[in-house]
Amino acid sequence: MFSDGANFKLVVWRFTKNNLKTNSSASESSLNSGNTVSLAGNSQGNSLKITSPADGSTSNSGDTVKVEVVGDGWIKNLIVLVSGYQQPFFTEIYKSNSASFSFQIPRDFIGPFKIWAEGMNESYDRTVETNISLNAFPAAKLSFLSVAPESATLDLPVGHFQSISVYGNYDDSVQRNLDQVNGLKFVIADPKIAQITKPGLVTGLAEGETTLRISYQSLTLNIPVTILPANY
Repeated sequence: MFSDGANFKLVVWRFTKNNLKTNSSASESSLNSGNTVSLAGNSQGNSLKITSPADGSTSNSGDTVKVEVVGDGWIKNLIVLVSGYQQPFFTEIYKSNSASFSFQIPRDFIGPFKIWAEGMNESYDRTVETNISLNAFPAAKLSFLSVAPESATLDLPVGHFQSISVYGNYDDSVQRNLDQVNGLKFVIADPKIAQITKPGLVTGLAEGETTLRISYQSLTLNIPVTILPANY
């Protein structure tokens, strides 16, 4: 569910690396590896590690997270990026083989995010990168679900589709986008009339009426769906 976020990371990564006057094409092929990867030059002694936080750990939305990155001595330039789904939290360039910094997870963020690090030598022709995956969830309690675009019903012609974003409204008065959160479910009552072609995307199949049921945790939101003639 993080693929779009990874594509967003590429844009930021290119911009940052261009500031260092280096070629980003080699690194883009392995952004989702999850492991330390040698991308150019001698592979011996290529070590770059995110030592803190632990891969797979979970924090609360709004928390401040301390990050430690350590690499081999040949690394003279270090790029670090922290990003959620199309949402950067932190990006920085270090003229060093290590970095220690803190960043704050936005209060309105929920779901998976990643920390990427890439190390380069003085001439930028030898590189190594690593990344870890983390999650953030609010300490607040989920009160109710809502959708965008806001509508009491969903009307669309046969063969057309409508994208829906789902939001969780919490008792800390913060609304959070749930589109990338595991456990968000979409169900069409009558799959002959409409279908979910991918999470959040409703496609009209045949004229008629049905219901879209959206559920997350213990809450459910029902939206009436009307599929109109194709030439409507």
